[in-house]
Amino acid sequence: MFRKYEGNEAKAVTDVRKKYFDDFALTKDLYLFLGTSQLHHYVSHNPFMIIGTFHPKIDFTHKKFYIYKNP
Repeated sequence: MFRKYEGNEAKAVTDVRKKYFDDFALTKDLYLFLGTSQLHHYVSHNPFMIIGTFHPKIDFTHKKFYIYKNP
């Protein structure tokens, strides 16, 4: 996205957020792969970062989804 918007970081971040919140969150079962890098492993309190995603479409026929509401 950074290249698509010719270096405009704000537009790139907005487009990525839109994709995750509007597409992935509503239509896919999102899994994150976490890992560390040697650069941050010993100096950071929590060195884990997202290194990849797996996002299959949700099969509504086999899963039960519950909506939790705050009282």
